[in-house]
Amino acid sequence: MTERKVTVESVICDPTVGVAEGFERCENEYTALFAERGTAMRISYTEQSEGTEIKSDITLTDAHVRVRRTGAIESDFLFVEGETTTSLYKIPPYAFDAKITTKKIRNNLTRLGGKLTIIYDMNVGGADKNVRMTITLAEATE
Repeated sequence: MTERKVTVESVICDPTVGVAEGFERCENEYTALFAERGTAMRISYTEQSEGTEIKSDITLTDAHVRVRRTGAIESDFLFVEGETTTSLYKIPPYAFDAKITTKKIRNNLTRLGGKLTIIYDMNVGGADKNVRMTITLAEATE
């Protein structure tokens, strides 16, 4: 595993009010561990939020992208272009049904860097959202 810098950007829109009023954007940068085995890649990082810890593992294969989070937030989302998958989204002690419909996956990540963009519709606990998540991988900085 090698150390890399990862930037995670999410733009989440509420389709009931439109982009002009109902969107939120967040961008965070982390130090991550990157591993590659054959055509599969794995990016792992830990984030701190309000005194809690969330560990994220992103696994990429030719067939799908899996984003698994554990800790203060727990989820296991599987993204397969053109398909709908279901899961649970947990913020203990609460748990919500989650449905993910993946519209596009654009991946040009290599061990040297690059970008992964996933565009999807999400329904968590009955609330619909349109999401664009972009993960950028770069050399770790001192």
